[in-house]
Amino acid sequence: PWSFEDERGSHVRASGERAESASGEDLVDGRYRIREPLGRGGMGAVLRADDVFLQRSVALKIVDAVGGEQAFEAFKKEARALARIRHDNVVQIYEFGAHRGAFYFAMEDVEGRDLATWIDEESARGRTLSIRRALLILRDVARGLDAVHARGVVHRDVKPGNVVIEAETGRPVLIDFGLARRARA
Repeated sequence: PWSFEDERGSHVRASGERAESASGEDLVDGRYRIREPLGRGGMGAVLRADDVFLQRSVALKIVDAVGGEQAFEAFKKEARALARIRHDNVVQIYEFGAHRGAFYFAMEDVEGRDLATWIDEESARGRTLSIRRALLILRDVARGLDAVHARGVVHRDVKPGNVVIEAETGRPVLIDFGLARRARA
């Protein structure tokens, strides 16, 4: 199992848990300094990191490399397809690579809350999403999906938890393509 050292000197494991600190700086693929876990799933974790070369914040989706070369090729194909998508409502993929027995995507760090959390928080306050705002979000997500489909990619996991509402702009962004696949011609 892999782990990476974050900026506080703690190791972060695939599960997103912190472990004892180790000496020296540990960068993912010699480039990304882990700051904090953002989430985790059955196959890996999403971590906030700093790109030390470009000096920008990124999100790293790190997946254990089960399946060897065949899995690597499948993830690489997915990364190539996703990296060609340029749309305001789709998370931008910057890089794909392998590090210490894991594969990773470096992507845009969209700071905000996912739509499911946002809806739950509003509901807890006794408020609902206005029809106008809901339609604007739905329109933007549909535009993002249209851009994805135009590149022959199918998202396969569209749900409120995979739409982040950017804190600064209110922009809805599709994230976590999960088991994205190329559409058949």
